[in-house]
Amino acid sequence: MSSNNNNNNKRYLAALTKAIIKNPRKPSKKELMETKGELLAKQNEEKFAKKLKERQEQERLARQIRLTQNQFDGYNDMGIDSNAEWVDGDRLRKS
Repeated sequence: MSSNNNNNNKRYLAALTKAIIKNPRKPSKKELMETKGELLAKQNEEKFAKKLKERQEQERLARQIRLTQNQFDGYNDMGIDSNAEWVDGDRLRKS
C-alpha cells in the first residue's frame, strides 16, 4: 500500500512540475508593484544623476566665464584697454 502511495506522490509531483514549467505562475499584484517601484526608483536615480551632471557642467562653464571676465576686468583696472594691440613689444596702441 505504501509503495502505491509513494508512486502516486511521485507521479503527482512530476505532473505538477510539468504544469509549473509550462505555465509559470503570474506574479501577484504586490510583487508587480514592488518591481514597478524598483524600476521607477532606478529611473529617478538615472534622471537625478543626469541632471546633476548637467548642473555641474553648467557651473563649471559659468566659473570659467567668470574667471575670464575677471581677467579682463583686471586689465581694465590696470588701465590697459582690452581692445588695444601690442606694438613694438611693450607699447600699446588703441585700435
